[in-house]
Amino acid sequence: MADLKRARHGAEKLQSIYRRLSLKRDIECMHTIFDNEGAAYAVAHRRLDGQALVYTVHAGDHLELVARAVVDVARGCVSEVLVWPGWHQRGVAAALYRLIECEHAKALRPSPARGVAGRAFWASRGIDLSA
Repeated sequence: MADLKRARHGAEKLQSIYRRLSLKRDIECMHTIFDNEGAAYAVAHRRLDGQALVYTVHAGDHLELVARAVVDVARGCVSEVLVWPGWHQRGVAAALYRLIECEHAKALRPSPARGVAGRAFWASRGIDLSA
């Protein structure tokens, strides 16, 4: 019974966050992702231009922006991803990538520009970028 009450409270909290988020921005769609610890994040996305979508990840009651990704739809890759320093190593970017792949019904490809974290991410998916 306590678990059901806690789940209901969590769902109501997310609905409240979604309402406040949609009032602040021109949002097309909203989702929920979970990090490695099971914490929930609100994800919104909107069209940036004819070829790109911007995904933003928000945490907590104050809708703190914790990550952002720009998806180049035509090329099937994330052209830019940024996770704020206090949110590194929690699996936020990996969860966001899984959501993007699910929405577009295809696996993302590595973009040409990659840093150390990007190479490590793709290596964790079994893709060798050393060549």
